[in-house]
Amino acid sequence: MCNRNNALELAEAFASIGLSGIELRSNFVVNHCCMGITIKEVLPAIGTLDRGKPETVSEGLTADEVTSLELWAGLPFRDIEALLSPKRNKALLKAQENKSGTVNIIFHRMKPEEQPRISFSVEQTVYGQVIIASTAIGVCYLVFYNGKAERAQGVVEKHFQGMEVTAGSDVFQQDALGYIQGDNTKVVHLHVKGTEEQLKIWEELTKVPEGMVTSYGALGKATECMAQDVGMAMGDNRIALLVPCHRVIKSTGEIGQYHYGARLKRAIILREAKKGGRGEGSIAHK
Repeated sequence: MCNRNNALELAEAFASIGLSGIELRSNFVVNHCCMGITIKEVLPAIGTLDRGKPETVSEGLTADEVTSLELWAGLPFRDIEALLSPKRNKALLKAQENKSGTVNIIFHRMKPEEQPRISFSVEQTVYGQVIIASTAIGVCYLVFYNGKAERAQGVVEKHFQGMEVTAGSDVFQQDALGYIQGDNTKVVHLHVKGTEEQLKIWEELTKVPEGMVTSYGALGKATECMAQDVGMAMGDNRIALLVPCHRVIKSTGEIGQYHYGARLKRAIILREAKKGGRGEGSIAHK
């Protein structure tokens, strides 16, 4: 059975005969987790890359860090650097203008007077631990969470004040988690709470396919909102990954900041670029 040390040793051996990390992965890696490579291990390497020159191989990474990053992202190192470059992402912004595809996510608006019952669970994803919560209509909450599971209910109750919150999972949560992990057969239902302006921006954002990006200005134009209002809505979004604020970058192509940290934003963009075939999903609206 493969493990982290085996993978790194094989990577060095394969590299000596000209095989890259992506070729190595295609030969024997089915699940990254079997090698023990986690998001926490690759974030420092991504941080180092971010301090380097955008179009050249960065210094400061060990061979193990490079290999771990390749195996986690499923991409050769040269592609990883290209995907984080402003030049490539500026081109993606232009390509996104007329992008469309099949339905993956259904966006339901929560009415101001609604007081739905909410169930939640603490789960692990490839990007880290999350709290995910849902109503009888769809997923209403998904945040990255580093705390103890027994304290998660208080976190959800604080966001949904006055609503009944209980521990438990359901099909909406499981479908959403499957989608995040890469199952493109899942249709994800969202039940989203927010102001009229926030809902308009978030709903438009869900049209951005996986593997693609948009800009604050483009979202503002599509929703007739100011770019600064778009930025505020990104900060207030509490359905991470599914309302994909990590796909919003600067018009210059720079990836920019993220509510959960710039390194995590880059990591998600890398992983989604590899899975990009599913990214042609558009959105149905109700």
